[in-house]
Amino acid sequence: MNFEDLFAKARVSAQRAYVAPIVPDPALIEKVDYSAHWQIQFREDATLFPAGPRLPVQLFHPGRYFSEPVAIHVRD
Repeated sequence: MNFEDLFAKARVSAQRAYVAPIVPDPALIEKVDYSAHWQIQFREDATLFPAGPRLPVQLFHPGRYFSEPVAIHVRD
């Protein structure tokens, strides 16, 4: 995809009404408060290193304060 394709895709997307992502289980996600969230352990084998070993990326589990899922696309 080049810049022109991306620009055209963004223009089409901007003309559609916003549709919020579906939260799989809102009642369960609401239970993951601040304290519970910090008890979740990252899987070291799932850490991403897109810019090398000095800049690791670890994705957060959904919780009470950030319940909407986000799609992350990772290329090998």
